[in-house]
Amino acid sequence: MKIKNKLKKIKNLLKANKQFSEYSIKEIEDVKYKFYKRKSTRLNLLITSVNEEDIFAGIKTAISFSSNLAKFMNCDIRIIVMDKPIRGKLVLKEYTLANGSSEISKVVVDLSKRDDVLSVSENDIFVGTMWHTLYAFRNVFSEFTLNFKKNPTLIYLIQDYEAGFFPWSSRYLLAESTYANKKNKTIAVFNSMSLYNFFKLRGYSFYKECFFSPRLNNDLKKILLRANETELKRKKQILIYGRPSKNRNVFSLILMALDKWYSENKLAREWQVLSVGESFGTIKCPSGLEVKSLGKLTIEEYANEMLQSQIGISLMASPHPSYPPLEMASFGLKVITNNFANKDLGKFSTNIYSLKTVTIEELSKKIVELSSQSDCGILMKTGEYLDDDNLQWNSIYKEIRETLETGN
Repeated sequence: MKIKNKLKKIKNLLKANKQFSEYSIKEIEDVKYKFYKRKSTRLNLLITSVNEEDIFAGIKTAISFSSNLAKFMNCDIRIIVMDKPIRGKLVLKEYTLANGSSEISKVVVDLSKRDDVLSVSENDIFVGTMWHTLYAFRNVFSEFTLNFKKNPTLIYLIQDYEAGFFPWSSRYLLAESTYANKKNKTIAVFNSMSLYNFFKLRGYSFYKECFFSPRLNNDLKKILLRANETELKRKKQILIYGRPSKNRNVFSLILMALDKWYSENKLAREWQVLSVGESFGTIKCPSGLEVKSLGKLTIEEYANEMLQSQIGISLMASPHPSYPPLEMASFGLKVITNNFANKDLGKFSTNIYSLKTVTIEELSKKIVELSSQSDCGILMKTGEYLDDDNLQWNSIYKEIRETLETGN
């Protein structure tokens, strides 16, 4: 009888654990850690993944920002992976994969399963990226203050208003809380002035604030500067930025607008629609339109498609400008995007058409308008967007270093 009761209790416990796991938020699970003494400074980048298929603009920017800041400050760097387990060979060739106690100067630690113990010293600096990378460290930061009698140094690389990724929900409130936390002296670094202004309009403030402006990728810039307007042979081709898994890239709306455009316009049969971003094969619409996914391309392949296309479509339900509309416009595509709150990319270039109101009908109407025009956009070979990126970054790194040294 006793054995039967024990088995029943175990069964009930397992059932309760399963129910809890269905509702709990895995990505904010506490990190295991231990404090120790370390003389030299180390920068810790808290990031979601370093797998090649996950490295889009946001992760690239976070890695570049942190590795260059570490060089500027002449300190070690540790990249801590919080979400996706590392698969296969490490794509970051300058780094070594090791455990949480490693003292290697350039190291990657996989904490995705929270099964390793991270060594933390009072000279560790933390760079948070997506909201939950900082939230998962809340236990570390709380004990850090008690153990070392000072607040940890936090740098928050804010690349979007991430609470908006989650319709009013638990994740919305938790993400928003990371912007409102006043316990730690956080240095906020915003990806674009429009995003910075959005946060100010919503009443957020941080210990120190700075922002950087988008710049064209150096490899894309080299290709753009070599391109000859008179030699380009653009096809009747529409290039869309398609990421069905990311709600803010509003893939469904784009797809339905394209289907409407194709069903109502006989001349649309002359056009081809290609998608770059995520791989999803080929989608056949009710109208007969086929949207072919090219997936994630190399820089050269992406540039080649832009130089051959006439129209670009890249929407973003977010105050962050996102890079594809700017890249497409620079390569001479007529680009349809959208306004959002204080964001208006129409000011960036005459090649950009930024919709004030985004509906299937309005987007379809704009595709009709642009596809009926015989002229193309113009290659943008000058302007701030093509300036040397190192100038603004070095200014930000200097500001961060001075803030850390002086406390101002």
